[in-house]
Order: sequence, then structure tokens, then C-alpha cells
Amino acid sequence: MKRTLAILLCAVIGGVVTYVYTLFFITPRYITGTTFYVNNAQQIGESQKISSSDLATSQRLVLTYVNIIKSDTVLEKVIAEADLKMTPGQIRGMMTATSIDETEMFKVQISHTDPYMATKVANAIAAVTPSEIANILSGSTTKVVDRAKVPTSPYTPNRSRNAALGASVGAVAAVIYVVVMTLM
Repeated sequence: MKRTLAILLCAVIGGVVTYVYTLFFITPRYITGTTFYVNNAQQIGESQKISSSDLATSQRLVLTYVNIIKSDTVLEKVIAEADLKMTPGQIRGMMTATSIDETEMFKVQISHTDPYMATKVANAIAAVTPSEIANILSGSTTKVVDRAKVPTSPYTPNRSRNAALGASVGAVAAVIYVVVMTLM
């Protein structure tokens, strides 16, 4: 108990050091994305008839579409569309594509250190994907639900969480030191 001030001081120092390290040495990353809808309905005149089997097929097609988007063929067209100096592998490294809550919708997200570059790549994917999927698979369509918007704040690093972790590590280290010194 006599060492409470030392423990608190170590916690504060740990928190400050971690916060400063996060602020100056960890590059912030931004994430943005586009959302797509998979439609497997058969066209009837001006309207569409959607059955439960069409919805089930659309849900299964989502995984296929995600893999098509990650293909070199599609990503090379994304590179051309956005006039990027990247390789398909680099774009794949920035990209995550997942289905949304087991529905017939999926989201493609791009993570980058530049929020404008992330938005540019995500919107190029939105521009290229529907036509490329239609070229590869016939009988269903993909529509863009949401286009990417420029993120206003980074999603990583979380400075306050890192500072709290640093403070916790500092406090635990101080407690261990005090216990060991007391026992000796």
C-alpha cells in the first residue's frame, strides 16, 4: 500500500508512452467500402418475379461473386478504371469481401493509409464489378447499393485503447516489481 503512488505513476507513464508511440509511430489506416445486391430473379415484362428459390440461389452466389471480385481479371480492370499503379495482389491485400448477415448482399471494403485512395479503389470496384460478373456468369445481376465515401477518421489505431492498455501494462509491471521487492 505504501507503493500506491509508484504504481499509479508507472500506469500514467505507460499510458503516456503508449499514446505518444501510437500517435507518432503507427500509421493510421482508413477503411471504406461498397455494398452490392445479388439478384437472381427472372425478368417478366416490366416487373420481376422473385421466388424463395431465387433468394436462396442469390445467397449461395454471394460467395462465388466475392471470389470473382478477387480474381486477377476483375482487379486488372479495376486498376485500369481507377488508373492505379498497383498490382492485383496489392489490391487483394487491401480488400475484404464478405456477405452481409447471410443475405443476398455483400460488402467489399478497402483498407489504406490514404482515405482518398481507399475510396478511389472501392468506387472503381463498384464501377467494374456488375459488368464483369455479368460477363462471367449469366442469369443473375449485381447492383451497387452503396458507393464508398471518404472516411473522416481512421479505424486503426485506436489511440485511447492503446493508451489504456499501456497504462494497464505499466500498473501490472509496477505491482509485480513491488511484490517481488517486498518478498525479497
